[in-house]
Amino acid sequence: MTRSTTAMFIGHSRCYDITSEMVIPHVERLIGSGITDFLNGGMGDFDRICAYAVHRLKERYPFITNNLVIPYLSFKNDYPDLYDRTIYPEGLETCYFKRIIPERNRYMVENSACAVCYVKNTWGGAVKTYGLAKRKGVTIIDIE
Repeated sequence: MTRSTTAMFIGHSRCYDITSEMVIPHVERLIGSGITDFLNGGMGDFDRICAYAVHRLKERYPFITNNLVIPYLSFKNDYPDLYDRTIYPEGLETCYFKRIIPERNRYMVENSACAVCYVKNTWGGAVKTYGLAKRKGVTIIDIE
């Protein structure tokens, strides 16, 4: 897995007006541009929707990987069948507990060339991660 072939997802934990069908065309375009690996934080509605979208696309593109990036070793994965692999970023075990999720998100940003985003609010972790991705030069794909 290299940064140039990796994309991530950034979105709110609660979102009521988006479906995997809305995400699939964006992911499919990324696959067409050479993205093969997808990083997912596995927390909340948007992450679940995106994990399902990538999982469905694996039927047509069996070479893509759906990677769950966990913040804690005790993280409960409610959808294990959706992911190909679990990643626990090195160094998180020494983080102050209030910094673990932002640091996990930083890992995903630093290891991704693109981000599929659904950020509508002006507060919260998704907004902060979105801003970090923009500052780091990650290509942003906003879902309207």
